[in-house]
Amino acid sequence: MKTELLLRRGCYHDSARLMQVSRELSFRAGVVEAVAMMGTEVNRRLLADAGFTGGDLDAATPIDMVVGLRAESDEALEAARSALDGLLAGGGAPSHSSGGGGEARPG
Repeated sequence: MKTELLLRRGCYHDSARLMQVSRELSFRAGVVEAVAMMGTEVNRRLLADAGFTGGDLDAATPIDMVVGLRAESDEALEAARSALDGLLAGGGAPSHSSGGGGEARPG
């Protein structure tokens, strides 16, 4: 199992958007867990308790987005990082769930 913590400095998103990003990344093939949160003290503690640790976590501020990824392989982590970049750029990377599809995305 591979784990990675990503820090996006100054990348503020509201909780609804963060839940959407977490869900979309979780649908990626090989991704076991994906959690996107702002870098508040409480959220940093929750991420650490879930096993997402590292120097970047301690440096996160409330206006920074922190993403914890747990995947089956390095390739799955790389695909999730790329999907995250697309989601944050407004690309709304398509989910890879077997059930999804017809959800309307806020604009």
